[in-house]
Amino acid sequence: DDETDDSSGEQFSWDSDDTDATSSYNGLVVQVYNPTEGDPVVTLGTDLDDHEETYCLTLLRVFEATGYDFTSTDPSYTEVDGTSVDLKDANCTVSETSDTTFTISCNDVNGANLDFSFEFVTNSDGDEGLEYTITLDGYTFQEDGAQLVLAQSVKECSDLYEYSADSGDDSDSEDEDTSTDEDDTTTRRLLSDGDEDDETDEDTSTDDEDTSTDDEESDSIDEESGISSDDSSEYDSGYAQFIVNGQAYNRCEGSDDVAINSALEYDEDAEALNIIFANFDCTLFIDPYVGVDNSKITDGTSGANGVYVMMASFIGLIGALLF
Repeated sequence: DDETDDSSGEQFSWDSDDTDATSSYNGLVVQVYNPTEGDPVVTLGTDLDDHEETYCLTLLRVFEATGYDFTSTDPSYTEVDGTSVDLKDANCTVSETSDTTFTISCNDVNGANLDFSFEFVTNSDGDEGLEYTITLDGYTFQEDGAQLVLAQSVKECSDLYEYSADSGDDSDSEDEDTSTDEDDTTTRRLLSDGDEDDETDEDTSTDDEDTSTDDEESDSIDEESGISSDDSSEYDSGYAQFIVNGQAYNRCEGSDDVAINSALEYDEDAEALNIIFANFDCTLFIDPYVGVDNSKITDGTSGANGVYVMMASFIGLIGALLF
């Protein structure tokens, strides 16, 4: 992993092809940017498509809202004026805490601290990505009873963040060993909504215990980008997927965690993924996941890889007809 701080705001890069890397990322490339006058960005790419596509997780803003009905099939909300905080202006800092973990901490969100703690994970199907916890500590609502909305985005961004083997420093080289010791690979924990009545701080204080939903696959491989039709907690964009089916909690010191409602909505106008949280009075906690669905690449349903698969199929068909 390479650390840098160039004009693009790049902080560091994880790449299986780094000659000095102490860990392999199974072909996944993760780069973290924190430009002086821009939003914090985490990029994901993979050598499965020869780095043709790059996907950005961008941390956008936080604001309060009213009127959201978590039980409605067609909910809406109204943004509370004067409550929006752009995270590019929230004094965010990036720290690489190990070969497989890093944090983005925003220290001025209406006087509160908003922390994103990321960890590289591989699930039982071999998909790689980042599980991360989101905690908001010390927040005071400006409007009583309001909900909180955290806006992020996940979309293809290779025009802005094209893969380069020289990213970070000059230690990158192509096609080194990308194997990973299975015993050291973290399997992601994603809590299902049905767990909320039984899960407390004992279950949410570690990311290694509950892996019961690892094998639950979406049927949305061929769908357009958007909230998955078969899983309202999943957003798909190309071969990238964003999942937020873990339980949200209000964590008060000295008390058991209290489960609170949350929901994932896509704002088409802003191209933002909004997580809406019910009102809370202590520390907010939730643990989403963002990563790549390798099956979409190997099935040829994403970007240039799909063109290669179709060309190979066409050539094979011509060969069969001729011979």
